[in-house]
Formats: sequence, C-alpha cells, structure tokens
Amino acid sequence: MAHIRTAHPVALYIANKSKPETNVDRLVTLTWKSNEKKGREAHSSRCFSVPVWQPSLSGIDSHYLPMLVDAFETLQESIAHKYVSDILNKGQNCLEIPAYLLEPGAVLATFEESQENKRNGSKLSKEGIKAWFHNTMHDILIANIAEKRGWLSDNHTMTNDERTKLNQAAAQYCALLEKLAAPSPDVNVDTAKALQKAIDVLPNELKTTDVTALKLSTRLDNIINPKATKITEHNFADML
Repeated sequence: MAHIRTAHPVALYIANKSKPETNVDRLVTLTWKSNEKKGREAHSSRCFSVPVWQPSLSGIDSHYLPMLVDAFETLQESIAHKYVSDILNKGQNCLEIPAYLLEPGAVLATFEESQENKRNGSKLSKEGIKAWFHNTMHDILIANIAEKRGWLSDNHTMTNDERTKLNQAAAQYCALLEKLAAPSPDVNVDTAKALQKAIDVLPNELKTTDVTALKLSTRLDNIINPKATKITEHNFADML
C-alpha cells in the first residue's frame, strides 16, 4: 500500500508490548540465531511497523488472496531482515529502514530479479550496470546537471565544450556505479552519497520498480553511514 513515510523506525522487540504504529499497520519482528561454531552471538530481536498490503482479487482468484499476501509479506520481511542484518553485523545500530525498500513495487522487483537469477544465474555486473546507465540514466542525469548550471535556459546556447563536460561527468558517474558490482566496492561514503543523489534524479516509478536502480541503491545504503568524511575521490555532489 502506497504511503508517504520515508522510513520505518526500527526498535528492540519487547514481547507483549511492541505494537504496530497505526491500525492499518502490521508489526514485523526480526530474529537472529547464534552460531557457536563461528563464535557469533545472536542479535537482539528487532521490530518495525509497516503498512498492511491489501491487493485486490476478484472472482475465483480471490481464494488465492491469503497465499499471495503471505508470499508478499515473507519476501518483504526477508528484504528487511537482510538490510538490518547488514548494519548490525558492522557493529552499528539500525534505527530505521528506508521506506522505498519495502514498497510493493520494490518487493515485486526483488521477486522478479530472483526469478531471473534462477533462470540464467545473472548477477549485477559492470557490463550490466553500464548498459543500464546508458539506457536509463544517462540522458536524465546530464539534463539535470545542465539545468542546474543554467545551460538549458531559453537565452543560453550550449557550446561544444559544455556538451563535452556533461558527457565527461556522465562517464565518471557511470564508472563509479560500475564499481558497485564488486562484492566490496571501492567507493567511499561521500562518493556513495553523491551517487545516491544521482539515482534520486530518476522518476519515482523507476526508483521503486527498476531492479538495477533498487539494487544499486541497496549497495549504496550499505556504504553510507552517519560519520561522513571529506570527499577524496571525486567531488560530484555539487553538480546535481
């Protein structure tokens, strides 16, 4: 169900006390198991409140509604569990989950990606990111940069030098996004923030349904933390 929340607060779960935020929410509880062989102690249970998903099915298909909702909620919880686990495993406290990660469109995109991976074993790759960038993001990004610099105003004629600068900026963004294909991307915090800012330029529909955009945002979320440092790689933040 669509909503205007930007994040879902995460709190420690307290039995018989933790409750959904509103009467149209459901309370999701996240638990972990310890691993004695690896010397890993289980994280304390967490919980968060999320709007109830209410799909519409008619006729005989309505009999499948409970099964559909159960499958959706299971995958939604799996996405949340992975997000929170990634942060807790770094020794940090997870205070909230970005709302866009759990939107119905994002859950569907995750399902479609898993099905595609099952069919052909495809994973996020440098080549795939590059193709996605040029097909989906390139034109939107350079138009945004040009507009911010006043190069799209009625009284301005863009020069060849300005077009070259736009293409160079786009190429640099693309090269940095390609790094996110690596298991441990060589991307610092501030660069990750600039890249996320670039992805945020995309229309909302793409940001919540495009599989590659969602996966890139997830990778960036895993890099970004509250303790920002000075930009040491490329200072792109002011260009957008």
